[in-house]
Amino acid sequence: MRLYGKYARFIDKDKKSTEPHDRRCVVSGDFKPKEDMIRFVVSPDEFLLPDLAEKLGGHGLWVTASKSFLEDAVKNRVFTKVLRRHVRRHDDLVENAALLLRKRCLSFMGLAKRAGIAVLGEQPVESAAKSKKVCAQTALYLEAQDASRTIRFDNETIYRCNVFSREELGQAFGYEQIVYAALYNDKLTKNLIVDIKRLVNVLEM
Repeated sequence: MRLYGKYARFIDKDKKSTEPHDRRCVVSGDFKPKEDMIRFVVSPDEFLLPDLAEKLGGHGLWVTASKSFLEDAVKNRVFTKVLRRHVRRHDDLVENAALLLRKRCLSFMGLAKRAGIAVLGEQPVESAAKSKKVCAQTALYLEAQDASRTIRFDNETIYRCNVFSREELGQAFGYEQIVYAALYNDKLTKNLIVDIKRLVNVLEM
């Protein structure tokens, strides 16, 4: 595997990309939109942490949100080589990143319900799908992994997700179980879709 230059070339202040929101992946050296990546920081006690909210202090190390990239980072000791010192980390970096992403997604769903932008349940979601006005305002369709059928929306821009169980969706929205849900177009929904895409890539589904 090829490693690139000094640590300064990898931190989140790198300005060499033509796009202001691009970051350099420490595994490949390629610039990519940060929405497609996971930021890591080193805590004061030298522990490597995923910074999904991108708000923790310190220089950031960015890795493409992908199971294979995260595995390569661990296998080839990329963080140690880039930082030029040993840092501790979770035994299974991929599993830990997936767990944190899953929790973050479910938290966003709960916020969406409280914000009044979530449609919950089979019949309400189906009614939303049949309404041209509501359908046009919908950005995300959630379906439990074991759903018996898929509700069709006549809107190609809607992101469709089936990576969560009915129990997880129920917990997120405050019920015992939820099989179908839809979220209206909103900044919160857009952030949720970003993290769902990251999760799907980390799980390689």
